Amino acid sequence: MNHNRMKIYAEIYPYSKKDSLLDEIESISQFDGIDIPDNPLGYPTMSPEVIAYIIKNYYDNKDIIINQRLKDINELKLRSLIKTAKFLGVSMAFTLGDDPKYGISVNDVDSLKAFEIAHKRHLRAGLILSLRKPESLIRERLKTRADFFLGTNFDGLTFYNDERIIPYIIIETEKNRNIIRSMRQHSFNLNEVYDLFYILDYSAVLLSCPGDFESLSFIINRL
Repeated sequence: MNHNRMKIYAEIYPYSKKDSLLDEIESISQFDGIDIPDNPLGYPTMSPEVIAYIIKNYYDNKDIIINQRLKDINELKLRSLIKTAKFLGVSMAFTLGDDPKYGISVNDVDSLKAFEIAHKRHLRAGLILSLRKPESLIRERLKTRADFFLGTNFDGLTFYNDERIIPYIIIETEKNRNIIRSMRQHSFNLNEVYDLFYILDYSAVLLSCPGDFESLSFIINRL
């Protein structure tokens, strides 16, 4: 399988309950890296920077990516978070994010400007790349200097020859079916994920199984 030379990232949920968060962190030992969303779907959660700090205390050698929302913050806050990420030794992927469930959208900085600020601060930084967009827009996005792209809406059919792309693979199980269907993104069942690893030819992939992290541990042990 190609995965022998492929980094495998796991997305964790930023639990507010300490026991749930620590259980999740202890389950990720076999993954090469971790992706931490920031207020997913616009709901308040634990700060991803705090979670990254905790993970660093468990596993100092793992790559960590923070998916930094931009709708909720101004440029000053962004610059502070970039300094925090540099201090922690983690990467950032910039996304506008969903509308906040509380308060208003700030919309002070877009993802390209955020990337340029991070790039000038020598922070490893990436962008979201929707693989559902027209090919011309995808090619245009790939012209940016981003260190990596999280490839959302990945369907396993369309491939781009750019080693910076990290396909965002969403996994549907019996436990999380209702959550996945509310997201309206392409997803794979467990058997499809195993088959996918025979044909994937990327330097890294990101596995996300919202609401069912136990299945991620099961998958990594099968690969």
